[in-house]
Amino acid sequence: MPCLLSNFSEVYCTCGRTKLDPPVACGTPPPNCNEPCNRQHVCDHPVTHTCHYDEQCPPCAHLVNKVCMGGHAVRFNVPCHVTEVSCGEVCRKPLPCSVHECERWCHAGECVADDAVCVSPCPVKRSLCSHNCNAKCHVGKPCPPTVCFEKIVVNCPCGRRSVNLLCFQGAGKIEDGSDLSRYFSKLRISSITVSQQDLLDYLKTSEVQCVEQCRVEERNQNLAEGLGLSNVPIDGMLAPTYSEYLKQEVKSNKDFIIEIEEKFAELISKYKRRNEGTDFLNRVNYVHFDFKPMKKEKRRVIHELAEFYKIGSMSVDDEPLRNVQIKIQYNSAVPSVKLSQFFTKRVLGGVTGMMKPPQKSDLRSEVNLTPL
Repeated sequence: MPCLLSNFSEVYCTCGRTKLDPPVACGTPPPNCNEPCNRQHVCDHPVTHTCHYDEQCPPCAHLVNKVCMGGHAVRFNVPCHVTEVSCGEVCRKPLPCSVHECERWCHAGECVADDAVCVSPCPVKRSLCSHNCNAKCHVGKPCPPTVCFEKIVVNCPCGRRSVNLLCFQGAGKIEDGSDLSRYFSKLRISSITVSQQDLLDYLKTSEVQCVEQCRVEERNQNLAEGLGLSNVPIDGMLAPTYSEYLKQEVKSNKDFIIEIEEKFAELISKYKRRNEGTDFLNRVNYVHFDFKPMKKEKRRVIHELAEFYKIGSMSVDDEPLRNVQIKIQYNSAVPSVKLSQFFTKRVLGGVTGMMKPPQKSDLRSEVNLTPL
């Protein structure tokens, strides 16, 4: 049963400009007031809300310009009540070690605690290979004698052949018959595939050796120069020497090989069309393409096949989303014999030609000719 008592005093709103005249029945709420709120506010912007009974006033939505938390830039049209404004840039303030910079996004407060130890990689250049030390920050102390695992490209003496490797400087001398398992373990972690002979040659001499294809290219180049020919596409006259792994893959997974070859050819054609009629300064340097995530066996096929098209490749992201990113460049080209055509073409004197169908009398003596 409601209370029958009444209040014979005036009931005012918070600002005191609206009232209820007595008698006021017990339990009657204070009056609604449409006058602007007259409380003390933290800013001097025009008040846009009315008188209210909430303990806190609504936040001020007036748009202002504010400096970001890290002091890098002024952000425009920020609501007045927003106190922490980020510019979205990396902080870049010097850390206590005086060597590194803060890599956090624009933030409030100190970059690191006063007693924090810097664990950023040391940027000092190594004496053996000129790569960064990359050990944990050790200001005031000499760099530790660690092995360099920077990714590099190693060329043969004639420069026609290149192999992806890790630097490995600081690992010590290597001899014939040495155990290379720890080196291959590091290469696998970096998704690098290399033959044992190339790895051994590099560890012993800091370079890889020329192969038969190098000598054929040099011979053809000398022949072209002797005949007074210029701008001859020597690479187009040679059949590539595909690895045994690729030869096995084309037998068991030819559709995938054809799909990759068609994509390579499409991207190379696209690169050439975009640069057609442009000078050196205005040309497109690279065309990038990301393959969908796939298993490491298929990624290996793309990496190895890309070398024959002179296409740069690298694996990005972590499993199970790891995929291959390729880069088409000025010297990328379709080889004279594609991997998918490997068993339907042959090479004579460095020039490719279609293999004739064998005669009945030759079926027993048919031989698969291997490209140079």
